[in-house]
Amino acid sequence: MSKPGLAARLRAAFLGDLEEQLASLNVALLSLEHDATNPEPLKAVFRVMHTLKGAAHATDQPLVQRACHHLEALLVEAREGRTVLGTYQFKLLFAAADALSDTAAQLAAGNDLSEDSAIGRLVLRLEGREEPAEETSAPPVAEPVAIPPQAPAHAPEGVVQPAGAAPAPAAAPAEGAVRVAADKLDNLLSEVGRLLATRARIGEHASTASSIQDAVHDAHATIRRLLARHGARLPADVGDAIREVELGLREASVQAGSVATNALGDVRELAEVGDALADSVRRVRMLPFSSACEPLPRLVRDVGSETGKPARLVVSGGDVEADRPVLDALKDSLLHLARNAIDHGIEPSAERAALGKAAVATVTVKAALHGERLTVTVSDDGAGLDVGAIRAKLHQQGREVPEDDADVVRALFESGFSTRSVTTTISGRGVGLDAVEAAMLRVRGSVSVSWVRGQGTTFTLECPLTLAAIRAVLVRSSGQSLALPTSNVEQLVRIKASDVRRAEGRDVILTGSVPIPLVSLATVLGPPFTAAPHADIFPALIVSAGERRVALVVDAVETEQELIIRPIPRGQSSMPHVSGGALLGTGQLVIVLNPVSLVHSALGSRLSSGVTAGARKQLRVIVVDDSMTTRALEQGVLEAAGYQVTTAVDGLDAWRQIQEFGADLVVSDIEMPNMDGLSLCRTIRASAQFANLPVVLVTSLDSPEDRARGMSAGADAYVGKASAGQAGLLNTVRELLA
Repeated sequence: MSKPGLAARLRAAFLGDLEEQLASLNVALLSLEHDATNPEPLKAVFRVMHTLKGAAHATDQPLVQRACHHLEALLVEAREGRTVLGTYQFKLLFAAADALSDTAAQLAAGNDLSEDSAIGRLVLRLEGREEPAEETSAPPVAEPVAIPPQAPAHAPEGVVQPAGAAPAPAAAPAEGAVRVAADKLDNLLSEVGRLLATRARIGEHASTASSIQDAVHDAHATIRRLLARHGARLPADVGDAIREVELGLREASVQAGSVATNALGDVRELAEVGDALADSVRRVRMLPFSSACEPLPRLVRDVGSETGKPARLVVSGGDVEADRPVLDALKDSLLHLARNAIDHGIEPSAERAALGKAAVATVTVKAALHGERLTVTVSDDGAGLDVGAIRAKLHQQGREVPEDDADVVRALFESGFSTRSVTTTISGRGVGLDAVEAAMLRVRGSVSVSWVRGQGTTFTLECPLTLAAIRAVLVRSSGQSLALPTSNVEQLVRIKASDVRRAEGRDVILTGSVPIPLVSLATVLGPPFTAAPHADIFPALIVSAGERRVALVVDAVETEQELIIRPIPRGQSSMPHVSGGALLGTGQLVIVLNPVSLVHSALGSRLSSGVTAGARKQLRVIVVDDSMTTRALEQGVLEAAGYQVTTAVDGLDAWRQIQEFGADLVVSDIEMPNMDGLSLCRTIRASAQFANLPVVLVTSLDSPEDRARGMSAGADAYVGKASAGQAGLLNTVRELLA
């Protein structure tokens, strides 16, 4: 292995150690702050510093090594009774935890550490610090975590920490545990998806073999009847030939039966293995909800201390498991909501005392399963939302002020909205709840809020347990197959045109007495999808996102099945409302839609009756990209617009197709193996036969220099994936083929 390769692996290993030790460090520090005389958390903090010092030395991180060495010496003095851990020491230790957290972020971003970094400034402070003026222990500000002493780190649901109890130390990594990069698990699950698709095709082959057996058996029976009826009258040589055919058919029937039986057995075994493998990979990706709550105890302690609002944190449902990307989105959202609960929701101590409330407020985080969806609530026992203040702020900003309180509160989720007039380190920047909603949207989730004036506020986050595998309803719109997660589909309905009503300027249908907005899925998706004129009776799906619902009109509902989702790499598609792609048993890649994004967008749309486009000559377009998902998306967009589309996996494959079958236009990525898009473009321009063939380069390489390279290679158009949507690509294609 090369030295740079070894250094990169050591750096990655150190980063893994650092992130793992940080969780233990914060829990142990909080426990030690509750009782500075307790030897167990003191030992835990010392072990973290000792471990990180050795790891930093092995990976050539001298600043981390020096910081841990000095802190290790401080902890030895405390352990031997030569130093009392007081306010100054705890500030130093918590500052060290923050500096190490910043170090992890810097290393993860590929940055080197310098003396200007947080860990560098900490080292300077440690090596030149003055003796503290006061060394008395500060009383604990918060009761940070809902886990009793001696309990495992992942506490059972419903357990609440008694007042004054110290949090348990973080659980040590399981014996024999191995770190696996998340992208490797994603790739493995993607391959499992291919395996399941292959299983479906083999099942079709088994059915074909069974049909062949039946056909051969019938032919054999027919020959036998003919011989029995006419064999005596046939010439000897003809009779012998027919008997030979009869024997061959008999043998073929036996062999076809054997093939069919074995194939069906193989399909059953492959189904068991494939399902077990898919389930195993999914379970490997799952983590306990408690892992998303790891930063909360420290945050509650710090924000409570800074605002002078002591609070305790209660966590339940920590053993509920969910997919890692889901928990990553939840982790950021929980931080925002817990910070807001203390800073915005909880009253100052004096005000709480006047109201007869406990001096120490409570922030409760709870996770629970509801079918295939995860529901997380973040509650506080504070003042509740001040709807009047929100109305006043909306009016002050010149915004529309809705009559309904629930609609007024929705403004909290708009970017840049804040009721604070003064910016602090905690609040007042208008960033927070809009980030929570955006994080939930990325994982096909939703966020809602409820409150009781004077008693508290509850935020409810709802999302799927996993983003990797879903049960989905397949529908058709504008000739395209699309998938929607079943968990968001409340009902499949067939609507009579005469039952459609108008309410508040839009089409609605009634389910009971509740009106549900009605909109065409094609209208929500936008070009190149077009809403077709619907018949007197047409299908629709009632899709929900939290408490919001909409009825989406589709051309047809096809089937429901299990899908393994292939995520779309960042920058590979700017098509809205798309979660990824999934491979069907037929080998077709279907687009998986984000139901939450669809609902939010649909509530601002109107049902379009559409106009059937007139017939046009089909022009042939070749889509070239080494990403299967991107090929499928661009192919779907262009086919929906009426073009005949074939695909190629790289420039060589495309050039072969152009020479064999011709083309009217080429849409190509740039970065591909074997022959990239620029080389393909140059090859086309150098050809006497195809020199005038239009070429569109579609790529995430969108700098002026990249564009210049593309145009100098002979491209007719250069479309950046990050800056132009699918409609932009379609308009470019139409202009070049006009």
